[in-house]
Amino acid sequence: MFHLFRPRIKIVSGVLPDDRPPELKAKDYKTEELIKQPIMALQWQTWEEWKSKPENLKMLNDIAVNHQGGVGSCAAQASSLALAINNYLEDKKFLKLSAKPIYARRKNKPNAGMYMDDMGTICINYGTIPEVLYPTPNDNEINMSSLDDYISAYEAMAKALRAKNYFWLNPNIDSFANILSLNKPIVLTVVFGDGEFEKLVPEILPVVPKYGHAICALPNAYFTYNGKKAILIQNSWGTG
Repeated sequence: MFHLFRPRIKIVSGVLPDDRPPELKAKDYKTEELIKQPIMALQWQTWEEWKSKPENLKMLNDIAVNHQGGVGSCAAQASSLALAINNYLEDKKFLKLSAKPIYARRKNKPNAGMYMDDMGTICINYGTIPEVLYPTPNDNEINMSSLDDYISAYEAMAKALRAKNYFWLNPNIDSFANILSLNKPIVLTVVFGDGEFEKLVPEILPVVPKYGHAICALPNAYFTYNGKKAILIQNSWGTG
């Protein structure tokens, strides 16, 4: 999981700025604490063109992500997809997972959006279950926030689909690519302004960034695009 914000701004949507005190942030696992050897930047020649990675095209055909609609559930959408991808890599078959059990447990309920540390904790402690058993409504915040019909059998099933742990990545594209090259997905957070993100290839414009959003980067999906380093994401909101 990766977390990066531009300078102090008011975030109005799915990902909320980390408001924990410094002593709690200091307890977060960092990349350098978990990997003994320093992560070196991948050499430029390892950043192949997208068309040279057919396994990524197969993954795109196999996996599916929910559409969050008008609900601020992007962090739950991205993390449930990351959990589903981990399961897919083990079982070679994609099982779509519900974002609702993650979003409905957020600590800031009934307010919209999620804190990323809260998302990680929920994925570790509770997990989620298949979408077919517990559909993600995405119609309004109230329906996405209720677990009144979440039975004990679901709790037991979700334990098999929990995350083992999470850690924070250094905020640069080479750090992302190194983790993706280990055949792992990453939950990324972005902050953007009007006109920057809602397009096939996002771009930074001279506008005020005000929206927080979570997305899922696919395993091994780092490549070059028009001569620039890029990663492929699955997105629950916006173009495509």
